[in-house]
Amino acid sequence: MTAIELALRFEHAFGAPPCISSAPGRVNLIGEHTDYNDGFVLPCAIGFRTHVAVRAREDTKLIMCSGEFPGQFEFDVKALPVAHQSIWCDYPVGFAVALRKNGFSLPSANVMVQGEVPVQFYSGNFLDGTITGKHGHIYQHRFGFCLETQHFPDSPNHPDFPSTILNPGEVYQSRTIYKFSVEK
Repeated sequence: MTAIELALRFEHAFGAPPCISSAPGRVNLIGEHTDYNDGFVLPCAIGFRTHVAVRAREDTKLIMCSGEFPGQFEFDVKALPVAHQSIWCDYPVGFAVALRKNGFSLPSANVMVQGEVPVQFYSGNFLDGTITGKHGHIYQHRFGFCLETQHFPDSPNHPDFPSTILNPGEVYQSRTIYKFSVEK
C-alpha cells in the first residue's frame, strides 16, 4: 500500500487527512543486539517499510488500528493500561505509558499502522537498572525504545501472510524519513 492509499484509507476511517511517517525494515549483518553494548554491528535498511498515519484528536482518546490485524482499539490517554492486553498494539501503548510516567504530555490521536513488514516495538520493558551501557549509564525500566521492522519470520508456512519473495527482474525502492517530537 502506498502512502497515498494509506491516507485515503485513514480519511475514510476517521474523516480527516493524516500526517504520514514511514520507516524501512532493518537487518543486522554482523552481531545481534550488540550496538548498545559497545559491540560490533552493521545494521542496514531493507526495502520493506512500515507506514504510520496519525492525526490529533480533541478529546482524550488514543484510537489505533492496523491494516494487518483486525479490530480498532481505543484507550484513554490519561488512563492507559499498564498490563498488556495480548493485542498487536501492546508495544506502542507500553511506550505511551513510559512517556507519561516520565513527564511527557501525550496528545490524543487516531493512529493507523500499515506495513509491508510487521513492526516490533521494543520499549525497554526488560531493563531493570542492572545493565550498564556506554559511559557508565544505567539502563532503567523502559529507558529506551527501538522501532524495528522485519517481515513475518514464518511467512512461507502461512499462506495468509504477505510474501517475502522478490522475483528476478523486480525492482524495489525505498526512502527513509524519521520524524519524532514530544513535549514536556
